[in-house]
Amino acid sequence: MRVSPEGAAFIKQFEGLRLSSYQCQANVWTVGYGTTGPDIGPDTKITKQEAEILFASDLMQFESGVRDFLKVTVNQNQFDALVSFAYNIGLSAFRNSTLLKLLNDKADTAIVAAEFSRWIYVGNKKVSEGLKIRREKEKQLFLTKPINSALAHSILAQRDTWLKRKPLDANSLAAEEKLFVRSEEHTSELQSPYVIS
Repeated sequence: MRVSPEGAAFIKQFEGLRLSSYQCQANVWTVGYGTTGPDIGPDTKITKQEAEILFASDLMQFESGVRDFLKVTVNQNQFDALVSFAYNIGLSAFRNSTLLKLLNDKADTAIVAAEFSRWIYVGNKKVSEGLKIRREKEKQLFLTKPINSALAHSILAQRDTWLKRKPLDANSLAAEEKLFVRSEEHTSELQSPYVIS
């Protein structure tokens, strides 16, 4: 399983983009979309393209780590939330978290999700408002059942195709195609045969 495009955007939104290095709340030198490491120092500067490359590399590392530590099946939203969580706290902290232990022990989903709110502190147990918001959003994502993306794309494609067609007389359409028909009184308008006026 990989992080969805929406999951990647979710992480980017919370990490923010910084092209010059800065010290995060934990006093770690950081650049781009939350990239850290021995090569990041006080004078590190990168381009947006380099930030995207670093993010893609970091994301693969965190996806792999989360997959390795999971012993249960999760849905796409849960995986996205877990990778965001691990991306923020680090794989070591994620591996040793009560959240992961409860999840792997097949605890109730609501009990697992409640663990997100415990990770809102920086330094000497100082509450971070930014982390409170992020954890709440990760928790909501974790608890949200994903829609069937294949079905959604199929419906959107079908709708798009129907909307691009030239309106036809209702009698020449199959039942499933009678979304739009030509109105005899107003030939320039589209009218649904199922709308009662």
